[in-house]
Amino acid sequence: MKQSSPYNDDDTQSTNTFTQLASLQAPELLPQTRAATATPRLEKSESNIFYLAYGSNLCSATFLGRRGIRPISSTNVRVPSLHLTFDLPGLAYLEPCFANVSTSPPKDKSWWKTGLVGVVYEVTPDDFARILATEGGGAAYTLHTALALPLDGGEEVLATTLLAPEERKRHTNAQPSRRYLDLLRTGARENGLPGEYCAWLDGLKEYRKTSVRQWVGALVWGLLWQPAVMVVMVLARVCADAEGRVPAWLAGLQSGLWCAMWAVYDGGFKQVWGDGERTVESGERERLLKGGGVGMEKDGGGGKEKVRRRLKVEG
Repeated sequence: MKQSSPYNDDDTQSTNTFTQLASLQAPELLPQTRAATATPRLEKSESNIFYLAYGSNLCSATFLGRRGIRPISSTNVRVPSLHLTFDLPGLAYLEPCFANVSTSPPKDKSWWKTGLVGVVYEVTPDDFARILATEGGGAAYTLHTALALPLDGGEEVLATTLLAPEERKRHTNAQPSRRYLDLLRTGARENGLPGEYCAWLDGLKEYRKTSVRQWVGALVWGLLWQPAVMVVMVLARVCADAEGRVPAWLAGLQSGLWCAMWAVYDGGFKQVWGDGERTVESGERERLLKGGGVGMEKDGGGGKEKVRRRLKVEG
């Protein structure tokens, strides 16, 4: 199964290198408060695009700062036809997953149920091309249009957003890093999104490394893959066309890199160095050993032994 990433940048020291390297190919950082990043108002135009943000682009430090976007207007919205997910794979141990949207309602009873909450930015075609280029140049996401309902009761708007298709997803219930979740939390509050939604974001659990093996694994994983990821990130910025899309050969290279990286992880790295996508708590280890773990009913009773082997390699 093909997998890709939007190439975004854990709240731990092991991810500092990746974040610092990523900033090298980003535009010069601008002041990171909404007041400080205010710019002269641009003229409205029929060619402008209504872009729906729901992930890290909610945060001004990312959207206005690193990406250098200057929106003409912004509107807080709800999109009943879409739902927030975290099933786009990133870098195991460092940034396990990134935000995505789905047209299917969530199965988790604790998940946000009333549709996607986000912000619709009116942007120029040039800025929209920059958004695409900094989100993988079309290799990770496809464009999707959806009807957005302003939270203030204003006129509904047909907005364009980024959606990773099924073949790009990874269905492992991965948890985002704290760094990434904090971008969403900060952005939600900066934009004045509903308090209930902000509280729900606060309650989401981030990925944490809880064993020495995972910490060592994160270091090894970063040394193995970060250089190649950075090369592809820079190429995406340099080779993107006027619409923000990368050439087919580069899209194939991006997809191939992510497919190879996760094949190595699934093929043995995880078994040696521990889970790089979900936090394994000490209490959870005890429950898994007692209950046999997920899928025990399907494996003829061998679930406990599988869980013991898994927990043994995770320290």
